[in-house]
Amino acid sequence: MPLEESCRGLIGSRIYCLPVDGYGWSAFVNGTDPPIETPPRFSATIATFYSHHDGIRVGIAKIDEPVEGLLGNWMAFSVRDGYLAEDTEGKMFFNFSTKLGKYNIHIGTIEPVVAISFSKPIVEWVNMGTGTYFSGIGYLADRDYRLDTIFKT
Repeated sequence: MPLEESCRGLIGSRIYCLPVDGYGWSAFVNGTDPPIETPPRFSATIATFYSHHDGIRVGIAKIDEPVEGLLGNWMAFSVRDGYLAEDTEGKMFFNFSTKLGKYNIHIGTIEPVVAISFSKPIVEWVNMGTGTYFSGIGYLADRDYRLDTIFKT
């Protein structure tokens, strides 16, 4: 379930992240992962996308909104409900406007390194480096949706 290729046209554009509780948010600090409060909604500017086989699998963005100390941090995102088979038949493709998906979100001060491999879980495709980083689940959209609007999409 990758992103549509048309999303490449959004590099340099603002997207909005609406974090949700899901399985919870964690702060990864020195090998521990204590739970944290779910961050508030924020925006970020898309820097690049990473593809593997038939579609965009991971995106990187820079947070551009001064929300709870996140301004200037890097955000990596990947579609959470990934259909990882290499065959394109039956796959769903997402975008940021008409087909919204739920994403794994990673936030940190160091630009993420991406290494996509279908032999690894999706959350292991992104390396946030050393130091503290945050991880959880959220929706991404090209406009500032409310959660109830997303569920109707």
